[in-house]
Amino acid sequence: MKIGIITIHFGFNYGSALQAYALSKYINSTFDDIEAYVINYIPERYSKKNRYIKTAKEYRFLKRGMYLLAVAPFQMYVQYIFNKFLKSYVPMTRRVSNKEEAQEVSKDMEILIAGSDQIWNSDYNGGIDPIYYLEFAGTEKRKVSYAASCGKNDYDKKEWEIIDNFLKFFSYISLREEDSLNLFRSHGYIEAVQSLDPVFLINKNEWKKIERKPGKSLKKYVLIYCLDSDETELIRIARQIARERNLKIAMAAYCHIWNYYDVDMLYRNKSPNEFLWLVSHADYIVTNSFHGVAFSINLEKQFVAVKRKKYNCRLDSILKIMGLSDRYIGKGDKFYGTGDIDYNTVNLYKQDFLSISKEYLSNILCS
Repeated sequence: MKIGIITIHFGFNYGSALQAYALSKYINSTFDDIEAYVINYIPERYSKKNRYIKTAKEYRFLKRGMYLLAVAPFQMYVQYIFNKFLKSYVPMTRRVSNKEEAQEVSKDMEILIAGSDQIWNSDYNGGIDPIYYLEFAGTEKRKVSYAASCGKNDYDKKEWEIIDNFLKFFSYISLREEDSLNLFRSHGYIEAVQSLDPVFLINKNEWKKIERKPGKSLKKYVLIYCLDSDETELIRIARQIARERNLKIAMAAYCHIWNYYDVDMLYRNKSPNEFLWLVSHADYIVTNSFHGVAFSINLEKQFVAVKRKKYNCRLDSILKIMGLSDRYIGKGDKFYGTGDIDYNTVNLYKQDFLSISKEYLSNILCS
């Protein structure tokens, strides 16, 4: 039996690529006679034409030329790195960008899964994208979700009317965040459940099999992994931790050659495999990323999570599930250097929720 997974797997983001790998890997290695493929849906707004040419047109003539000569090549290089990982590790269909193409590649798939990451975040996706709600498949196929993320606490009335028209054809719904679960249940989807992000489906030893050392490395370090926020805040906290624990400071970042950060080692534009190595070998992690936190927990690392400007419900939820809300601080808050995490306790929380998540997957695939 073939099944298809729709998710956000492309772009310059370690979490997106690795969660797509995790869900397809777990399904293919766990369930006999099931072949899972990620439907390689990349919206037209992310095509090279729109990403580079149209973006360049937003600049005046001189800056437009500078962008195309200086910025675009770096973005293309990073995209190449991520595409190479996906092609090597994730079973995917050919690329599709619209409803008709999605219908064609999924015609022999019996079950379709709306996968994890922010597929149901209408802010992030520039509105409600029907393909992320499996609308292209009509009503003849089984539609389900696994750990879908809304990334926010509510939709406006018009948005919900559209969403509701898509969701009524789903056989099973699971959400990643508690806020999303409560939102769906408040709108009548009382049988919706909460599931762990796919990266938890792969254990620590399995993740280590695909990690790769990124060239030069520090022996003992605190790792900074930051998304679209003020890096100086995370560097400030990392410096405090480094002083207290006699560590160097490393940073994993998507950046251009001229970006400068006052750290001991800057890892620019590394592959997802190399990112895994950096997390796995860190002595401490400072991050504002959901998947930065998720991998810290799954690989049993000491860490602190820093609030972002928005979409913090994702961090709230995973830290609450794992009994780690004390690892969460706001921007400008003093970090008091909380003690080390006792993973004997955390792993009990994780295992309970993981069992529920795996049972849910068994139900949607084998019932």
